[in-house]
Amino acid sequence: MIDFEVSLIGSIFQNPKAAVQVAGEIKPHHFGGPVNAKIYRAILSLVTSGSDVDQIAVINHEDNCREVAAVVWGIDDTVINPGAWKTYAAGVLQSHRLREIGRALETSLRAVRRSQVDEVEDTAASVASSVLEACTPQEDSRMVSVQEATKSALAEFRAAADPNLTETGVKTGFRELDEIVGVMKPGEMYVLAGRPGMGKSTLALNIAAHVSKTQPTLVASLEMSATQLAGKIIASEGRVSWSRLNRGTASAAMVEGAIRARGVIENFKLSILDDSQVSPEDILARGRQMAAMHGSIGLVVVDYLQLMGSGGKSENRVQEVSKISRSLKVIARELECPVIAVAQLNRGVESREDKRPMLSDLRDSGAIEQDADQVWFVYRESYYTGGDDPRSEIIIAKNRRDRRGTVTLAFDGDQSRFDEHVEKWGQQWSA
Repeated sequence: MIDFEVSLIGSIFQNPKAAVQVAGEIKPHHFGGPVNAKIYRAILSLVTSGSDVDQIAVINHEDNCREVAAVVWGIDDTVINPGAWKTYAAGVLQSHRLREIGRALETSLRAVRRSQVDEVEDTAASVASSVLEACTPQEDSRMVSVQEATKSALAEFRAAADPNLTETGVKTGFRELDEIVGVMKPGEMYVLAGRPGMGKSTLALNIAAHVSKTQPTLVASLEMSATQLAGKIIASEGRVSWSRLNRGTASAAMVEGAIRARGVIENFKLSILDDSQVSPEDILARGRQMAAMHGSIGLVVVDYLQLMGSGGKSENRVQEVSKISRSLKVIARELECPVIAVAQLNRGVESREDKRPMLSDLRDSGAIEQDADQVWFVYRESYYTGGDDPRSEIIIAKNRRDRRGTVTLAFDGDQSRFDEHVEKWGQQWSA
């Protein structure tokens, strides 16, 4: 069996330039052997100072430490391929991951043994969180040349401009909103926020339904059951009254519309994570399952962020929300898909004369604004003034990729639906 740590050190002695190449990827803590870690730390120090890297320099750097000298002079150069340093470096990293997984399992086992009967749920969440964290490759910083980054940026620009090229990402399904948002990009987080009753969950579900017509989509609902969400999708797709369907007072035309909607929904690639206690780790695990099954995943929707627990302990709720927000950003990058995080604003909005939300309304909610690539607010004037005005403002308050702006959509809560054409809204299946 190859000793990757010793082999990497040996290959560096034979090919000192390799030390510069691995320095940004391999760190001393990746080594399992304390003496090997000490030798590698000395190598990094020599590289940083611009000194030559060889056996004598390393031993002198460590003040002629006998243990260091024994390992350095004990390396058999005849069994080491100096050109295979990349293979050895990869082996060091994978061995480190295996040790981390083992430590997480041992720690989890001790926690299980100490756990009381009334602590089962907390223990299960903690174990799942620690093991999943250990199993997830940590993303180290990497240096990218401006030429490489420019090439990638130009490819995105060409895809956006050429209708014959497929641009990476998904659209909301609302033309005017897409003109501002562009496409929702893989690895990015989109925060959809508003006060209760504004329709933010409905908008998120409408977007999810649209995306799921062509790409696998996952909705993690902490507020509503899968059955309730399915009912809302039926109402939206069939343009029928959700409340009348629930009360059993739907007309024959409404029932017919619901049945037709079901036929359409049969083709949706939409999965619902029906768990009011869902954690970021659960979403990542389910998302990976979907990606493995379908090859990729188009969108993840979380409704809503503040109802979620982090699966660990935090000093206060603001810190916990910040941890959850960062976790959702990680999920977007791990699953290589956009994540829509629905968020609820506090009552401070309603103390102002102009109740339109602003970015500052998110700043008491941990790092949500900071982590988001875009922030959308849902605002409906008629919520405060009364009346049946369906106009709803979708305010793009933050957009790292493009301009900000406001789009007006029509909202019908009973049909669980937003529509672009305000003047056409209200056409329902009627008796």
